Amino acid sequence: WKKARGGQTKTWHQSMKSLTNGLSHVNRCRLPGWGPHDDRNKWLETLGDMAQNRLQWRRCIHYLSSSKF
Repeated sequence: WKKARGGQTKTWHQSMKSLTNGLSHVNRCRLPGWGPHDDRNKWLETLGDMAQNRLQWRRCIHYLSSSKF
C-alpha cells in the first residue's frame, strides 16, 4: 500500500476512503453494464463491486479524476 504522509502505511480501507472522498459530488455514477442498485445499500454494493472488479474500478476512478465537471 502507499505510504501516507509521515511514512505510515495506509490500510485498504483508508486507501479506498481517500480515493472515493472526492467523488461525493458525483451522485449517481454507474459503470456500463452494471445494473441499478438499491440506494439504501449502494455503498455496500459498491465496495463489493470494487473488490470483484478492481481493474474496472481503477479505470472509473482514473476517468473521473481526469474529467472536468
